[in-house]
Amino acid sequence: MESRVSSLTSRNLELESTNTALSRRLEDILKEMEDAAKNFRSDMARKVSQIETFLSLHSFYYVSDLIARRWHTLFFVETDGNIMT
Repeated sequence: MESRVSSLTSRNLELESTNTALSRRLEDILKEMEDAAKNFRSDMARKVSQIETFLSLHSFYYVSDLIARRWHTLFFVETDGNIMT
């Protein structure tokens, strides 16, 4: 009987040790995942900022081009090249 209790106690200690190691490993993995998620959000925010900057510049140049084309149409095409003041 003592032998059986001794082996169960030994097995229990072994399982508790394994549980502690696995719990630590789980904490480490969760920390890595949180860090990865934080880095991902940071990268996405940076990319969104770059896209917004690109779109605002692109929109500015697009509108400027439209204005230039309209000005050219108004003053050179519709007036046969004679700018009227």
